[in-house]
Amino acid sequence: MSTIRVTIVGYGNIGHGVHCALEQNPDMDPVQIISREPGRVKKEVHDVPIASITDFSKDADVAILCGGSRSDLFNTETDKELMERMSDLDSPELMGQGPYFAQFFNTVDSFDTHARVLSLTYRTRIRCVFNA
Repeated sequence: MSTIRVTIVGYGNIGHGVHCALEQNPDMDPVQIISREPGRVKKEVHDVPIASITDFSKDADVAILCGGSRSDLFNTETDKELMERMSDLDSPELMGQGPYFAQFFNTVDSFDTHARVLSLTYRTRIRCVFNA
C-alpha cells in the first residue's frame, strides 16, 4: 500500500490535531511540519522534521494548512490591494498561507475562524490566479 506524504503547515491547535490524526492512519505519512516558530515546535514534536516558513522541503503529496487563519484570511480591502500587486507577492506574510503554499503543494485548508467566511470568495479567486 502506498502512503500519502503530508506536510502540516502551522502547529497550533489544529496542526496538533492533524498530526495526531495522521499518526492514526497508516496510509498517511507526515513528512514535515512548517512553522513560523520552529524552535517551539521542535520542543513538542520529535517524530517529524520541523521546518521554517522560509526553508522547507517541497517533497510532499499534499499540505494541510493549519496556520493562523484569523490573519491569513483576506478581507475585501486587502484583496483589492493584493490583486493590484499580484506580481510582487513572494511570502506568506504578504499573500496569506493559502496562495503562498499552493505554489508548492496541493493544499487542504483547515481553519477555525468563522467570522470572515464571506472573504473566502476572494481567497478562492486569488488561488485560481496562481493555479492557472
